[in-house]
Amino acid sequence: GMAGVVVEKLPGFQDEVPRVCYLVIDPRLHGQGFGSMLVRQCEDWAKARGHRAIWLFVFRHKERLCQWYSKMGYQTVTHLTITVPVSGQGEMEGTVQMLGREVTLKRKPL
Repeated sequence: GMAGVVVEKLPGFQDEVPRVCYLVIDPRLHGQGFGSMLVRQCEDWAKARGHRAIWLFVFRHKERLCQWYSKMGYQTVTHLTITVPVSGQGEMEGTVQMLGREVTLKRKPL
């Protein structure tokens, strides 16, 4: 698996904050604790650098994932639409489109 954290300004916020920007686990390894381990490492990284909370976006249609983050202690802050790059399909292959996606912004105190 892989995980990454970026420190950035979130929409509507003044300060730069750490955000888990991706978390990828091989589907064959789901349910074995690897995701929890990687998220904790992201949290430890942020805490070691003096941050008091860590943030993340979850696509709203990923209800199971949203619930998993809630079990990990992440609280819903707000729902919003963000613009994300999406690879073109079919006749649009080889292009990138910027599309709006509904997300939930979550936060966990450290």
